[in-house]
Amino acid sequence: MIIYTDRFTNDDMFSDAFRPKSVGITYEVDCEMVYENDDGDNFNLNNGEAEEVGGEVQVSKKRVPDVAKFNGLQEIFIEKKKEYKVYVKPYVKALIEQVKKDDPERVNEFKKGSEDLVSKVLANFDKYQFFVGRSNDFAGMLVLLSYREDGITPYLTFFKDGLKANKV
Repeated sequence: MIIYTDRFTNDDMFSDAFRPKSVGITYEVDCEMVYENDDGDNFNLNNGEAEEVGGEVQVSKKRVPDVAKFNGLQEIFIEKKKEYKVYVKPYVKALIEQVKKDDPERVNEFKKGSEDLVSKVLANFDKYQFFVGRSNDFAGMLVLLSYREDGITPYLTFFKDGLKANKV
């Protein structure tokens, strides 16, 4: 098994069990939305499981991506494009420096890919949710949640160069 961790914070992001798809400079990971109960247990939105407590069925209203839940990703609320730019600009700059060290020939490819991704997010800003790692360290990756063209299938987007692959 391979566990992908954040290059800067060492937070777990996802494992290869979620079958990441390589898309340009990113990995996309399809996920399912699950309910998160107050006690931290979850049940799948699609199979309708619920917990009975004291003769009553208790259902949490909060839905989270299973990948985020199982890896401790924390949702953060970015309400304005300007806030997103403030966060993503220094992060992409740090990744460019990392790519320069790791594989200098890929710098232009990474710059172009990151510009395209940031532009896509800004153009569709209201269609994204944002997550950070368990540590809530904003020096780490900002994970993007959006939905496929079908409007039903959620997926998370991760910068490849912001990850370390750890075989366990």
